[in-house]
Amino acid sequence: QVTQHSSSPSTSPPSNLGVAVLGTGGMLRDMALVRGSSVLVAALLLLCALCGTSATASGAAAGVESPFKEEAKVPELCGSTCGDQDGDAMHMKLRQPGALLSVSGGLVVCDQSNSKLKFMRIASGKAEGESKTLVTPENVDMPAGVALGTDGSYFFTDLGNQQVKRYDKKTGVTVVAGHKSPQEARPEEGKGVMATMKAPYGIAADAGMDLYVSDMLDNRIRRVVRLTSVVEFFSGTGAAGFKDGPRGAAAFNHPMGVTMMKGSLYVADSRNHAVRVVSASDGGVSTLAGSGSRGAADGKGGAAFFDTPVGLTSREGWVFVAEHGGRAVRRILASTGEVTTLRRFKTATPAGLALVQGPTEADSVLAVSDAASCKVLSIGIPRSCDGVALSGKRMDRCGVCGGKDACVDCAGVPHGEAKEDKCGVCGGDGSACRDAPQTGGEMPGGEGGRSPESA
Repeated sequence: QVTQHSSSPSTSPPSNLGVAVLGTGGMLRDMALVRGSSVLVAALLLLCALCGTSATASGAAAGVESPFKEEAKVPELCGSTCGDQDGDAMHMKLRQPGALLSVSGGLVVCDQSNSKLKFMRIASGKAEGESKTLVTPENVDMPAGVALGTDGSYFFTDLGNQQVKRYDKKTGVTVVAGHKSPQEARPEEGKGVMATMKAPYGIAADAGMDLYVSDMLDNRIRRVVRLTSVVEFFSGTGAAGFKDGPRGAAAFNHPMGVTMMKGSLYVADSRNHAVRVVSASDGGVSTLAGSGSRGAADGKGGAAFFDTPVGLTSREGWVFVAEHGGRAVRRILASTGEVTTLRRFKTATPAGLALVQGPTEADSVLAVSDAASCKVLSIGIPRSCDGVALSGKRMDRCGVCGGKDACVDCAGVPHGEAKEDKCGVCGGDGSACRDAPQTGGEMPGGEGGRSPESA
């Protein structure tokens, strides 16, 4: 079944989307001219053209005023001023940090404008030691996404070179798929480096180490099959749109960040202002949350509004969203599509995020890259009613944590309001109470077997 959403592909500017890649307006144009890569120039100039008035800091967009309180001060995990420098948490310098990846012992950062992958050790939710550069500009021209392989290697998208690459501590950087091609060239399927992509952005790996890549400018999801190295069109038609359905009929509009969870690929469909779900088994697409129009509202499924979601991460049934245009971090319960806002910022522009697990739940934090300040921020994860951060348990209508609203009234009616009266009668008004002197016992409405008249 194909679902064509009522809203047409968004023509509204995606609220400074360029900042999620390199920066705003003039900076994009300058960087494009300096770098000279045909695809990167095209991508950056397109993103620059898309830059426009975003939702305000209060989250107003598409006529919707945000009900969420702005946060004035947010703890910083690492980063100082914009620049390029390794160092401790207070002296490390980044330039437009983007996608983040939580790995054993620390955090991998896509340092986009510096064309580097950097690593910072994290312990108990805090940065420790000095950062380390893993991949340098000699091997990447603007890393956009990064994923962890089951063998411990890092797979990342090289936006400027239109490639997917792999980093391993022993072998360094190798090309997995793609090669440079003119921007006007049609993307093609193929084996390894013979395949072509327009603008590979987000990347995720499944348990079998097949890779899923969002091709931002081709409006498709690509899959790199591990056993054959074939790069295939996995989902989407290539034309911008907002449509659910089978892999060959579904449509995206500038898909960016992706995350894999329990056999499903979640996609930040940036210009549709929605989070989509792609089945890893057949490529079919559905919409988890978002209406297709830009806005700021919590709710369930299509009742929720986003403003340019660009980055995703997931764990334990939750999908976390870096909402660039709305300057917010949102959380979606994958089983229901229920959206809540965790944090809304005054000036930060979220571009990527990762859950950094500590030795205890209390030490776990959500790392958020801020493309504007060139820092990685740290926000706490709200606990569920059982005190566990990601259990997903809620208080049901019966006051039971994790319950299923199974409470009944005295008549056995679910959620009914019938109560026993003082005579023990369900739904009674107390008029049925009478003494029974012959019993010699105390009965409701009387004392010691005596009737009220004889008292």
